[in-house]
Amino acid sequence: MTNVLMWINHINLLARSGQMKDAADEAKKMRQTITGENNFYSTLPELRGPDIIVGGPPRTASTWLRGVLGKHPNVTVAKNEINSLHSIECGDLVSTLTIYSNQNTWKNTKSPPQLYCDKSPSYASMSENNIMMIHALFPNTKIILCKRNESDRLWSAIHHRMRQVNFIGNWIEFCTSDPYFIKTQLIDGHIDSHIVRWTSIFSNNNIIIIEYNDICNSPISSVNFVLNRLDIASIDELPKSQQTGILRRTQEQEVKKTPHDRPLNFIDVVHSIVESIKHPTPTPH
Repeated sequence: MTNVLMWINHINLLARSGQMKDAADEAKKMRQTITGENNFYSTLPELRGPDIIVGGPPRTASTWLRGVLGKHPNVTVAKNEINSLHSIECGDLVSTLTIYSNQNTWKNTKSPPQLYCDKSPSYASMSENNIMMIHALFPNTKIILCKRNESDRLWSAIHHRMRQVNFIGNWIEFCTSDPYFIKTQLIDGHIDSHIVRWTSIFSNNNIIIIEYNDICNSPISSVNFVLNRLDIASIDELPKSQQTGILRRTQEQEVKKTPHDRPLNFIDVVHSIVESIKHPTPTPH
């Protein structure tokens, strides 16, 4: 273990100095040298990562999917949205991988051995450096990316946030009052570009893309599609006693509180608001 920690320290130093390709190459070499296979935490349980990563901009049903997966007998999910993977490119491998090896991180630790699932909306927009390091360490990790029409998603996200903060006013006033939130949502919502970034590093066999509309229209079929891609039992293949929880969770729907009167030029208006705040109109003297 000491030699491994020394190797990880070397990888951390490379990452901190911005030599990410070299850091990833060393991480891959370390994994292959230690075990001769893809999952070095099978040999070193003190250092592990998630088997499943769920990402997707807010309001794409990623939280719903996490809840469904958590009901499957062969999946356990993180208790919270850890967001730990973002620290890898900062040269902080030990603390990141130690979090995943800690049993207190996970909701259930059942037998037989589980697929461990970590979820965060921010994982979809993760940097290329982070994706590269995750792949070097855990090339067999399954990546689930939730996708939704960007205008519908942003409209829903804005009104969801307005409810959260009890905002009094219309959506245009809200966008003007919190441009940072809007700008972040615009960046996070570029799911197609995020998918390209992930698929440029991970094999297509490891990338699972799930459409929001499919979840709404055919939740059970959507879940079975994901389970099939994860190579675990579909709902109807489970014993009846294990189907109840997952079916009940599958049938739960988010309360649809988003107004349906989204303007046709909604996205253009949002962009103009962000741009006007970035480049304020000079006040005449």
